[in-house]
Amino acid sequence: ADTNGVMYAIVTLTSTGEYTIVKTNSSLVPSAAWRIPSAFWEQICCDTTYAYILGRTSAAHTAYILRTSPFSINWYMQFTGTGAANNLRNTAVCVNGTDLYFMLLDYTAAAYDTYVVKVSTSGTYQWQRKLSISGGAFGISLAVDSSGNTYAALNNGSVVLKLDTNGSTVWERTLSSAFFYRIAVGGNYIYGVRSEERRVGKECRIG
Repeated sequence: ADTNGVMYAIVTLTSTGEYTIVKTNSSLVPSAAWRIPSAFWEQICCDTTYAYILGRTSAAHTAYILRTSPFSINWYMQFTGTGAANNLRNTAVCVNGTDLYFMLLDYTAAAYDTYVVKVSTSGTYQWQRKLSISGGAFGISLAVDSSGNTYAALNNGSVVLKLDTNGSTVWERTLSSAFFYRIAVGGNYIYGVRSEERRVGKECRIG
């Protein structure tokens, strides 16, 4: 939902397999619904005007990010895997002001490489960074703070990386008692949902 309480949701039409975006008002009453191009659309976030959707083709060779408003696709970008399998997955997308961040997994040589990509909300590519930690990096969640720093949860949420606005690594933290399935940032803390026990935890300071 955006700051006005308007919510966007991805809905699958089981009879046709097509994907539809549903927009509701703050009382969760649908106000608009429109179809988007055929693909597996899996991640969504929104600001006060648009919804941003991350998906992939049925063969998982190509990932797409698009911006949509009611009954209109404003723009889309395409990303193709570089590994031998060309097998892309997407795990997270988030927006902060005029910037959009998302996480892609590229399957190569029986392992996944994790990338964080930054584009503007108007569809201009800015940068991408391959995340690297000991033991490999399997990305599962992404969050952004009010300053544009991004936080990536890796390896079942047991490791969190902080990247600055240029995508450079600021720090890496190994969480001794938490495995976060999803993370969010608020104030000076990272909040996460633990994947095994389904608990919400405030795990560590981000300063």
